[in-house]
Amino acid sequence: MPVLTETIGPILARKLTADDLPGLVILEKSTEKEPWTVDNFLGEFERPFFLPLGLFINNELAAFLFAWLLPPETHLLKLTVSPRFQGFGLGAGLISILVDLTRRSRGEKILLEVLQTNQKAVTLYRKAGFTIDGRAKNYYLAGDALFMSLMIDDFPAYRPKDGVIWENVS
Repeated sequence: MPVLTETIGPILARKLTADDLPGLVILEKSTEKEPWTVDNFLGEFERPFFLPLGLFINNELAAFLFAWLLPPETHLLKLTVSPRFQGFGLGAGLISILVDLTRRSRGEKILLEVLQTNQKAVTLYRKAGFTIDGRAKNYYLAGDALFMSLMIDDFPAYRPKDGVIWENVS
């Protein structure tokens, strides 16, 4: 894995707010076949259990995840990495932060659904320790979904990488 601070610069991790909506919409449209609308994003920001995390490189939104913290479970709704910053471990870093926050909220597992043909995402989740629990035909317009889960006790302790500034995450 490349050294992040030498290859792409320092990374800032923080909770997202509705003020980050323009960057979210741009990144969403550049990466998703079925992008969320502005109303989808705004609806999530109104939920008290909503956790929006973003990774910024040089003030640019490079990656984000949306989750619901509902102990004993966390539901990972969305994890997106900008094509410019794929391959640097940002997705894995976001999962690690989510595991840590799930642990702190006394959560026991993380659940998600992913498009079965999204091999990059399926590989990322499998490497993080997620297991496939089931499938749903035509769950998405683009095809079938895999239901996956990760038991928190099966994930190693998270340690931030050098050069990563964790601001406003908890």
